[in-house]
Amino acid sequence: MDKFNRTTIAKMFGISPNRLYYWEKTNLIKPGEFYTFKDLVSIKTILNLKKKGISLQRIRHLLKQVKTRTPYLRFPLAELKFEVKGKKLYISKEGIKFDPYGQIYLDFEKETAEVKSVGDFLTAEDWFERGCRLDDTPETIKQAEDAYLQALHLDKHFVPAMINLGNVYYLQGKIENAAMWYQLAIKEDPESPEAHFNYANLLEEKKAIEEAISHYQVAIVLRPDFLEAHYNLALLFERIGQPLKARRHWEVYLNLCTDEEERKRIKDFLEKKEE
Repeated sequence: MDKFNRTTIAKMFGISPNRLYYWEKTNLIKPGEFYTFKDLVSIKTILNLKKKGISLQRIRHLLKQVKTRTPYLRFPLAELKFEVKGKKLYISKEGIKFDPYGQIYLDFEKETAEVKSVGDFLTAEDWFERGCRLDDTPETIKQAEDAYLQALHLDKHFVPAMINLGNVYYLQGKIENAAMWYQLAIKEDPESPEAHFNYANLLEEKKAIEEAISHYQVAIVLRPDFLEAHYNLALLFERIGQPLKARRHWEVYLNLCTDEEERKRIKDFLEKKEE
């Protein structure tokens, strides 16, 4: 069975690893060290539903309803077909069409029931997802900043929005603003590996090496398969002259990495060091 890590999947779908991790934590997709093919189909379904105007909150509500009625399905987002018509959402399996509440429709063309809507206005999650779509290009980064601020206005405890807002400020060179949001994220959720990782990146740039190492290590303790944290920590240990500590993280990185070109690059680097 093919398996893919979070970084590979994020690149495949053009989304951030942090976004995937958030979906795992909020039970949209199954958490785990690696993703299977059915996980990929589930992610594609989520992205397709969002493109058609279905919010994350509504998708999560839909998933809860479907799991109640079809507990035998391990991957309902991959095993069922979903159809959106205006504000109406239908599910089909083996020629049978029904809504999230189990109401069956024999006449596929006649829409006789309105699917219950979660809300007609944007939620904190909607603003967060909007920010995720806008924060990867310089032209829209200010709009992303506004979206994350709107998310936090609606939910002041929204840790992924804090982290991404910190990233947006970091990319704009507003280092102190970024540090503040990373610190707030860690205070709100000390067990967020993404918050520790991003704060470690910032601290490393500020030459606060010991503190950066500490936060990278916390991120790895919280998520042992955190590929990027092992990579950054290995590089940092190399830079400060601690090759034995670096080697341990290179080995973990090589075990986790599924990109053969990247694995070869790191192996060549380590072999040259030993010459």
